[in-house]
Amino acid sequence: MRWQPWVTDEIVYRGEPGAQFTGLAAMAEGEALVLRWDVVAGADSYRVSILAGDLAEITMLPPTTELSLRFDPRSLTGDLRPWFWQVTALVDGGASLTSDPQRLP
Repeated sequence: MRWQPWVTDEIVYRGEPGAQFTGLAAMAEGEALVLRWDVVAGADSYRVSILAGDLAEITMLPPTTELSLRFDPRSLTGDLRPWFWQVTALVDGGASLTSDPQRLP
């Protein structure tokens, strides 16, 4: 089934109406962080963005179909702490729904 676009607060979403992110977590595993989230109904992949302390996007990780992603925070440079991350559910390659920014541990 293809999801039809819907609008909330002037933002167009292409996923299932009422979809939201749950289960967002960032856990340390060795020197890496594992970012996890629960499935979003209608999404076929996910894209994770790393944000600086002012919430400006500094890097976008390649899309994944998994519900978790290993990330090495040692690749972050500069004095833009604290760091945040957010995940975007993708439908047919386009943004469907984006989580609120989450602080990296």
